[in-house]
Amino acid sequence: MENKVFEVENDMIVKYYGNGGDVILPSGVKDVFFEVFSMRKDITSVVIPGSIEEITPFVFERCSLKKLIINEMFIVIR
Repeated sequence: MENKVFEVENDMIVKYYGNGGDVILPSGVKDVFFEVFSMRKDITSVVIPGSIEEITPFVFERCSLKKLIINEMFIVIR
């Protein structure tokens, strides 16, 4: 059985199915879609790879994120 943590379409993360905790976004993706992690009280940290170019609005709205790690600078946070 496949353990699918992220749903990716056209280099954009559109859904997160993981169990929370420390989340590492896959390298190679360029965008994170609207509200992917919002309302997730179980996510404590997110590592963003250098391939990310844009994070759309409300991605982390009302989540319990304590740490955001950016490996390399990306272009836009809306």
